[in-house]
Amino acid sequence: MTWLSDRALLADLAGLLREADPVPASVLAAAEAAGALVNIDWLVSLPEPLLRSEGTRRMSFGRPAEPAAVHLELRRHRALLAVTGLAPPSTRVDLHWPDGRATAEPDEVGYFRFTGVPAGPLRLVLVEPAGSPRATRWFTP
Repeated sequence: MTWLSDRALLADLAGLLREADPVPASVLAAAEAAGALVNIDWLVSLPEPLLRSEGTRRMSFGRPAEPAAVHLELRRHRALLAVTGLAPPSTRVDLHWPDGRATAEPDEVGYFRFTGVPAGPLRLVLVEPAGSPRATRWFTP
């Protein structure tokens, strides 16, 4: 018998609840409209070949017809994720999950890393020194 940690069990339950009772499209549209009022520039997931081997997935976000703003590689280790990526070097990177968040400052080439991220929905926010934040919608790795 395998025992799940409390965090893993809660993540599994949250996933089941999201599947059984997803957020209505009208609520998502209202949230996006509210984001526009506070100058959030929404980034969308760009087509990228999915690499799902041994718990690894690669994703890119940006605006259509423009170079990607951020590239991510997500690696699963049990119930936690390691998230590494590339973003503009002067950008602060905030990674949000339902009950927390973490912040990273990319190095001189734009590399950043988060470890110990709970599995489940994530949202990335890029904050540049001069400019409005750019955010992804919630996504599931």
